[in-house]
Amino acid sequence: MAGVELGGCPLASAVSLVSFQQGNPLPALYVRKAVKDHGSKRLVEGDRAIVPGMSVVLLEDVITTVDLRCARRRVLRRWA
Repeated sequence: MAGVELGGCPLASAVSLVSFQQGNPLPALYVRKAVKDHGSKRLVEGDRAIVPGMSVVLLEDVITTVDLRCARRRVLRRWA
């Protein structure tokens, strides 16, 4: 589960928690809109859970443009 900053993050966390509680854990990933100039300076948090070839569900609370969704998908593909 990959939640897109900001609204998708709680969705990814909720899905990850429920999947863990039901015995089929799905890791949560968080995709930032841009690298921040402080902290970890990463576009993807939780990327240690990514395994090459694994499927990822990209969760957003609102999709404003297809371009944004495609850009975030490209970010995740770079990490896989």
